[in-house]
Amino acid sequence: MVTFEVWTTGGGYYLQDIFNFLAMFTSGSAWMDFLTVGIIIGGFYTVIRIAVTGSMDGIFAYLVMMAVVGGLSVGPKARVMVMDSTYPLEIYGAVDNVPYSVAFMASLTSRTSYHLTRRMEALLSTPDNLVYQEHGMLFGASLMSQAARWRAVTPTIHEKMVNFMENCVIDA
Repeated sequence: MVTFEVWTTGGGYYLQDIFNFLAMFTSGSAWMDFLTVGIIIGGFYTVIRIAVTGSMDGIFAYLVMMAVVGGLSVGPKARVMVMDSTYPLEIYGAVDNVPYSVAFMASLTSRTSYHLTRRMEALLSTPDNLVYQEHGMLFGASLMSQAARWRAVTPTIHEKMVNFMENCVIDA
């Protein structure tokens, strides 16, 4: 079974619940019933379209779509490793029997965004502040509380800061 990693920063339990739901739903008989109903409805639509237009153009596209969707959702399954960077050791959990197409797309998009975010944090932060986890999720709140306690060093700086806040920050 192929293993894919899905990266997140917090909320690993939500992702694990979603992948568990998908694994259980697509492994049960209800999923096959949905696919059967979908194939029947698609077949009726194609027959009606051919009867109305008199053209066989739609049948090939329908068969290809049915083969791709059916093959990727029913056939291959994969294991998903939920990697949460806020969790110790970064491995939150593993889920088996997730449809391959869902696992592949989730892994591709989450790995891309995770690595881009890590690269941007490295490039846009000061050298002593490379890791987000050092400050936690309430880093912005702590900055706001520190800003409320800020005092100017000189009367000139105080006057300029008050003018800046009145003219530029506070929408009058």
